[in-house]
Amino acid sequence: MRQNLGKNVSPSVGIIDSQSVKSASYGVESRGVDGNKKINGRKRHIITDTHGLLLSVVVHAANEYNGTKVLEVINTLKYRFERMQKIYADRGYRDDELAEKLKKELHYDLAIIGRFNH
Repeated sequence: MRQNLGKNVSPSVGIIDSQSVKSASYGVESRGVDGNKKINGRKRHIITDTHGLLLSVVVHAANEYNGTKVLEVINTLKYRFERMQKIYADRGYRDDELAEKLKKELHYDLAIIGRFNH
């Protein structure tokens, strides 16, 4: 798909975000309450390229610590996209320890961005 857009198959930049979603209580073991968003369910961390094409996703209970799951989802990129160097995230991912781990263990720069003014 990236080739159809005239881009290299391997992106150099990723964008990560998360979304908490409600889930039914029956048959679902991996759910919990996201304290920030007050949602009882699951959270999905999604990484896309700059065109919005899905690169990776991890789903987990909404009450699990983001830092651990962020490393998990970003780690899925390590051997799939050799050009990947930087990952953009919103302020919800602002964590010096997380940024340090990403740099040291996975060799990615985490760039925190604020809101865009329209």
